Amino acid sequence: MYKFTISLSILVLISSCGDLFDLPDADLAPHQAEYAIPIINSKATLMEILEVTDEQVRFAIQPNGTLELIYNSDALSISADEILLPFPILADVPIPDSISVLNFNFLAGFRGERAIFKNNSLSFKVTSPDSDSYSITIRIPKFLRDGQEFSYTLDIPVNSSGLDIQSDFIDLTGIELQSGFDQIEVIYDARNAADNRVELSSLTARIDFLIFSYLEGSFGRQVFDIPSGEIPFNTFRNYISGQVNFDDPRLLIVVDNSIGLPIEPRINNLGVVTRANELLPLTSPLFFPGTILFDYPELNEVGLSKQTTIELNKTNSNILDVLTEQTEAVSFDIDAIAFPNNDQETIGFIRDDGRLDIRSELILPVAGTVEDYVLFDDYPIDSLVISEASALTFNLGIDNGLPVGVTFQIHFVGQAYNIIDSLFAAPIQIPAATLAADGTVIEPSEFLVAETLLDDKLRKIEPSGFIRAYIGLTQPEGRTESITVQAEHQVNIRLGARIKLQE
Repeated sequence: MYKFTISLSILVLISSCGDLFDLPDADLAPHQAEYAIPIINSKATLMEILEVTDEQVRFAIQPNGTLELIYNSDALSISADEILLPFPILADVPIPDSISVLNFNFLAGFRGERAIFKNNSLSFKVTSPDSDSYSITIRIPKFLRDGQEFSYTLDIPVNSSGLDIQSDFIDLTGIELQSGFDQIEVIYDARNAADNRVELSSLTARIDFLIFSYLEGSFGRQVFDIPSGEIPFNTFRNYISGQVNFDDPRLLIVVDNSIGLPIEPRINNLGVVTRANELLPLTSPLFFPGTILFDYPELNEVGLSKQTTIELNKTNSNILDVLTEQTEAVSFDIDAIAFPNNDQETIGFIRDDGRLDIRSELILPVAGTVEDYVLFDDYPIDSLVISEASALTFNLGIDNGLPVGVTFQIHFVGQAYNIIDSLFAAPIQIPAATLAADGTVIEPSEFLVAETLLDDKLRKIEPSGFIRAYIGLTQPEGRTESITVQAEHQVNIRLGARIKLQE
């Protein structure tokens, strides 16, 4: 059993090789007795391989040249438009007296101090009591446009007895409502043709919807649903066996908030999804109620966004225990609770362009431990024409510029994914590169071998549909300390076949 410490980044390099190596068609002329085919031919640094093979990952190079792998989630958002939903009225509200009070309770627990209407319309209707003409002046003192009190005049023409007189639709967009929603006075002054004041029992008002571009007040406890999300994690998709333990993984949850409310996260689900579709909960005391409050703009900061970063690491969570090479994704479902303590004194605001954006980053530094870890990738071998060969020679060349040892083996695999045979009697061992004291590579470790297959072996592997290359990693002999892989470290693997045809 091998137990060794290596960079996590090396695993990405090896597991990604199959996406970079091509198998060109053989250029075989008629009656040619022997020909050669390249199977694997690649020389690449870790950085180049990451850029090509994994669309999910990005990486950061530290000042010392080492790498961090970073996996991002898509941004999850709740917009203020989703909170400031239209509240339908769609009913005639009676104005029974010359001074009446309207009350709008459209958001539970909300005590409004200030609001600005958006895309609303208001209309009035009255039934003419007789054939006289009337002029009705309607004022709403708490409705202000450019600092001026709202006022509207509705005229009843002469000889309209018994008819419903409807006003125009009055656009309320931009009108500011001050001092709350629970006591909105509507005052009217109705006068007949002789300019005498009268009361009209049938006067009504209608606002189609309550929609606001801005709300300010005490909101009470509100729960806002945020869509769930995940961070795909495919680095170790081609592993055969073994275990990876990361030294210092970190999960960052970054919140950008331009909604002016104190908001606490509520964790419905946060965990690691394994390849077996098992959910391993990711726990932390940071998520105990009352521990975290997202930063938010104050009343004098309307239009600004405040950022909060939550970091889960090995000191404040169980991330070290649940994140392994069998991780498929990190999934999360987080709701937002405004005024979690049901504070009735603090004044907050919501503007229609406000947002709460949550994005996550999984950061995997370069150090980790691996036990018995073996990776693989598959390559077609149709061009080898094994059935027509009398001899088949494989030439393997590896220039190992990595600071860890490499083992290499080839299996011949049938169409039903059954293993038929192996190329080498035992895995090939390639030593680590020669390193300087600072970890830089002085000289790569070079390895060349040729293996010829003749009659009995050829007939045995003839049903093969493809070959499977296995690559393992070993700790350099005599070294027990952690090994770091740098961005410029590279490996060169060349595998070719020479076929001699039957005469």
